[in-house]
Formats: sequence, structure tokens, C-alpha cells
Amino acid sequence: MNSFRNRPSWVDEEPLIQSMLHGFLDQIERNIKPLFRVNEKSAPELYDYIDDDPKYLWDLVKTLDNEYHVVTVKKQRSKPGRDSFENAQILLNPDKEGQIRQWLNRPAFDPYTLTWNDYFDKIAHLFEDGGTALEAPLRVEGKTAAEVLQGFALLAAAINTPQTLRNLSAKCFWGDSKFLDDKLELLQKLFSQASHNIQPRPVMMNISLTEDFNEVIFIENLDSFLMMKQLTDKDHRFVKTALVYSSGFKGTSTTIRKRGEVVFSALSLGNKEQLKTFESWWLKNHEQKIHCFFWGDMDYAGLSILAALRKSFPQIEAWQPGFELMLQLHEQGLGHKIRDSKKMQQLDPGTTGCRYADDVLLPAIRSAQRFLDQEVVAYEDLLR
Repeated sequence: MNSFRNRPSWVDEEPLIQSMLHGFLDQIERNIKPLFRVNEKSAPELYDYIDDDPKYLWDLVKTLDNEYHVVTVKKQRSKPGRDSFENAQILLNPDKEGQIRQWLNRPAFDPYTLTWNDYFDKIAHLFEDGGTALEAPLRVEGKTAAEVLQGFALLAAAINTPQTLRNLSAKCFWGDSKFLDDKLELLQKLFSQASHNIQPRPVMMNISLTEDFNEVIFIENLDSFLMMKQLTDKDHRFVKTALVYSSGFKGTSTTIRKRGEVVFSALSLGNKEQLKTFESWWLKNHEQKIHCFFWGDMDYAGLSILAALRKSFPQIEAWQPGFELMLQLHEQGLGHKIRDSKKMQQLDPGTTGCRYADDVLLPAIRSAQRFLDQEVVAYEDLLR
């Protein structure tokens, strides 16, 4: 059902009313706040006492306010001897734009789309799909339609040279290396062949290696990773422990164990053979018997990381020495209530596939409705 009130006949009959209402829509389409200021230049009809009836016309304007509520009239203090409407401000009520457009039979006008379509027709031939994937306007805050399409036009030439997605983005889109981060699928549609030149951006993993390591511990947070590095240097229990700083979900990519998808930066490296051995294990050399663990925050996100890591490292388990210390403190009441923390949007992973995490850690979190961060465990705690 149409909720707009019928257009009064005098909207069609009075040029002043027509001019004012069309003026509001013109301003909206130029991103200007719709405002009509009454003076002799903008509303000469209100000052013509010979051919027009100013009182009648002003009554119509007030009717738009008082009866139809499409405008708001704000009178200004007038000088003695001047008409009461002098310098009055008339503002279009924002929720009435649709009604005015219906009255004037003037559908919404989108200059961005018109500019996009005009420029798009000039460059569509540059794309392998004829530009089909870009027919719908792509809006970027602070950029015109022409500027956005100019970036894609530059991309048509640049993509023929092998480079990473961020290289392409910075070169073609205003120096912004991250603009294309979420647009790889779009590029693959525009350039089904040339997109093969986009080089994968490997994940860099920070590691710390020891000689003849027989276990690897993934550590979620940097402070805890550096603390564990000190332990591997001084505590004989960790002389065969390699460490990986997983930096949250950084290491959970499903392609993380494929050659070319990861590079390593070693915090501690005795010789190149250590790194070769580690890379061989990482790239799924199943002859190596390496125990694999994860230690992170005692919260839903931390245990979700564990669940995600198990997709690439099926044997990985929660590292009990670290989590047991956290669990003891958690049982003593330490931690932050889920409802009061910034983590309240975290989703319960359900299960991780690790028995200790599923049977001990997750039930403890759910029962107490508290999270506990990994950094609560200090160097001295692990030396005991």
C-alpha cells in the first residue's frame, strides 16, 4: 500500500512550489543539505504584489509544513516594515524525500552510477570477461567512480607481470596495498588467465629451534613465546623443544604445510641443518616422529586455534604443562568474566578433537563463564 499522501493540485499549479521542491532534490543529488532560504532572488513571487498573491503563496508553503509535514519552516526575525517570511529557512524533512519524488515524478538519481556506467563502457574491453564482474558499481569511501575504475584499468596492464596481490594493489590503487585483499575472487573473474601471475604471499612463521628436537610447541602470544625461548636455553627439560609463534590464527591456513605457502624466520638457529630438518617435518615428512602441541589463551578463541591447527597437524594436542598452571589459577577464581570482557563475541568451538581440551579445558570455561589469558603464566612458574 502506498503510504504517501496524494499530491495537492497546487503543487502543479504554482511555479514557486515546483521550484522549491525541485531545488531540494537538486541539492540532495549534489550531496548538499536541502535548504531553501526565502529572499527576493530565490522567491520573487512572494514579492510580486501585482501579478501574484504573496499571502496565498506563503500559506501554501506553511501548509507543506503544518499539514503535509514535508518541510519545516524556520522564520527569522524580520526588520520593521518587512514581510514576516523575509529570510525564512525552509528545510526538507529527510524522511519525506520519497514523497516529494513521487509528487514530482522524479525517481532517485545516482550520479555515482551514471559516472560508473559512462567510464565503464570505455574500459570494459580491457578485461578478459569483458568487464562482466565489474558491471555493478563498486563504491569506495572517499573515491569517485572514475578513480575506482581508473585503478582497475591500470590493473589490466600490471597484472601481466608476476607479483603479489599487495604489490598490484599498491601500484594501481592509490598506494593502498590492502585494497585488493578481499577482492581476489573478483580479479580471478576479470582476468581468468592473467590472474595466474598473482604470486602467493607466504605466511611468515617465527620459530626457535634446538638441536635434535623431538617436540614442537605452537604458542599463541608473543610474550609467552619469548618466555619459552628462555626456558629452552636454560632448562634441560626443553633442550629438544622447537617453538613456533602462531600469532593467533596466523598458522591455521589449510595450505600452511605446502611448499611456497610458508617461510620461516628463526629466532634461534645453531646451523642450517636444523632449519632443513624442521622444514622437512613441516612439509609432512612422516618418517619423523615429532610430538606437536599448542599452548594459548584459555578462551574460546584459543581453543578454536587448536581445532584449526589440527586440520594441518592432526596429532597436535593442548600443551598440558602450560594449561595445567592456567587451570589451577582458573579454579581459584582468576580470570575475566565472559560477559564483562571484550571477548564476549567469541564463539564456543564445541569440540577441538583434543581429549584434554574437550574434557577438561572447555568444560571449565563453560562452567565458570570465565576466560584466562596465557600470559598469566610466568617464567618462574614453569621452572618449578
